[in-house]
Amino acid sequence: LIAVLIFFIMNDARYRLLLIRGLEHSGTTILDLALGGNPQIVGLGEASRLLREPRPGDKHNGPRLLRGPDRFSRLCTCGETAGNCSVWGDYLPWLVDNDFEDMSLKFARLLDRCGSHDSNIWCVDSYQDDLSLLSLPREKFDVRIIHLVRDIRSWLPGRIKAARRKGLPFSRIRGAARWIHVNNKFSRVFNASSLPVLRMGYEEFAMYPELCLRLVCNWIGVPFCDKMIFPKAYSNSHVLLGNPVKNNASRFKSIKYDASWMSGNFDVVSSSCVFLPFVAKMNKQHVYSN
Repeated sequence: LIAVLIFFIMNDARYRLLLIRGLEHSGTTILDLALGGNPQIVGLGEASRLLREPRPGDKHNGPRLLRGPDRFSRLCTCGETAGNCSVWGDYLPWLVDNDFEDMSLKFARLLDRCGSHDSNIWCVDSYQDDLSLLSLPREKFDVRIIHLVRDIRSWLPGRIKAARRKGLPFSRIRGAARWIHVNNKFSRVFNASSLPVLRMGYEEFAMYPELCLRLVCNWIGVPFCDKMIFPKAYSNSHVLLGNPVKNNASRFKSIKYDASWMSGNFDVVSSSCVFLPFVAKMNKQHVYSN
């Protein structure tokens, strides 16, 4: 009986952290902002990327610049500069002096600023491919994962264009292989972690945002809020790193499906990937499971 009581006390005292993981350009930022429209959820964008100690060669990357004067010019999605943000303002100077600390301590300090420890507040980290936070101590952190996957037919054309701009060969094969490999790897790692995982497709979310957001709210035990449907207007998120258009009010005014892949530049070869049986099975399980 004493052991059970201790377990529940520890559970109640844990920080609540929701991880959005998936490939780049799969809707992680817009989902972060949408969740932040709920008064009991605070989106933090690619926080785990920002909290990592920069390496010597990272002179010009975002995390290093935000540790310096850049924090007084870089806007947070809350509308303030990073240096004046209620979450990041005093935290960034502290981070400079404590970069050597363990990630669990850095995150605990950050989540304390959002009220995650002493109230039913969930914080969101949407650094797509980071898996390091899965090892945060369970006795201190209540960690859950949303595995967000975009239909290979809509994800691949954009990655092909990006690869061609860089002059990379075999762009279709490379892109398709990456979609298959990374999503399979995530599934294996998430299953092995025994952490709670909610699988969601970008297409499901973008076409049926209210249903998907209600699903997430039910899953983490918070009431749904209508404001979540209008991310930029009502989001409580404090995103410094993420999709470059995160501060574009017109782009994120509401949640809409990006159907540009169906336009005149429709890539027949890319779309044919889904006719491979194992790819079709993956696409259905990962993107349309709800």
